[in-house]
Amino acid sequence: MKQDINQSSYNRFSEGLSQENPEVFLTRLAANASKAGLTPPKVMGTLSVASEVQSIRYQQGEQASLKYSRKIMMKGLKLKNQERPKTIVPQQQRTQEVNQNRGIGR
Repeated sequence: MKQDINQSSYNRFSEGLSQENPEVFLTRLAANASKAGLTPPKVMGTLSVASEVQSIRYQQGEQASLKYSRKIMMKGLKLKNQERPKTIVPQQQRTQEVNQNRGIGR
């Protein structure tokens, strides 16, 4: 059942992504899954069904595939954070907030 859930997540978050470059594809997949609220272990599970990760597991073993998946997940989290819209507080509002907080703690 866990495999089915991972496959479903993989299908959902990979929809419409170019698979031309496997590492870029998997990084975007991880970013999409993370943006949707998947926890890191669930992102790792989603990545585990990717053919690239399965190939590494088959050729180099479980530890190598986990290391690769962690690297991809970290790149995906970094990408997600870069894409997160930054909240910009206008200068006038910041000045008012500072002035309002000056009396606190006195």
